[in-house]
Amino acid sequence: MKRRDYLKTSAAVAGYTLIFGGVAATIKACKVEPTLDWSPVYLTTVEALLISDISERIIPKTDTPGAKDAMVDRFIDANIADNFTPEQKGLFRKALVAFDEKAKASFSNKFIDLKPEEQDEVLQAMSDEAKNHEGDVPHIFNVLKDMTVFGFFTSKVGAMACLKYDPIPGDYQGCIDYSEVNGVWAF
Repeated sequence: MKRRDYLKTSAAVAGYTLIFGGVAATIKACKVEPTLDWSPVYLTTVEALLISDISERIIPKTDTPGAKDAMVDRFIDANIADNFTPEQKGLFRKALVAFDEKAKASFSNKFIDLKPEEQDEVLQAMSDEAKNHEGDVPHIFNVLKDMTVFGFFTSKVGAMACLKYDPIPGDYQGCIDYSEVNGVWAF
């Protein structure tokens, strides 16, 4: 190879490296990191984002509001801060990492970085694991699912969108047949 050809080839390789390296860096820099628009009381920001994604996959937004619309993540944070003992808080925080561990084992990524379909697979695996769970401490999936459902249906958004809602329900009728009311009412 002549010196002139070597210099041309070297310049071309250097140019390609700079161009494609710059493009790769630009694409990587364009990724927007998720943030919270509220300050958690007990949870860290990362934990609150994880719980937000988990609860949204449990009750996703469709033609009705989802868990994020009902601010279930804030409810769970406040519930843990106000009602859990220090021992329960520690157990919850340790158990919460199971979602990321399962996601990394299956998809080599953190739970919040997965596609919704992959998140659903991880949650299904956690649900299956929870069904076979034995012991005094409840499985983390069951804890989060129960708090998500409770938080959603006791929120104004969940009650008004998914339950029958009448701000002035009328007369109290003690024992009536369920078939007469056609569903569960929110009060």
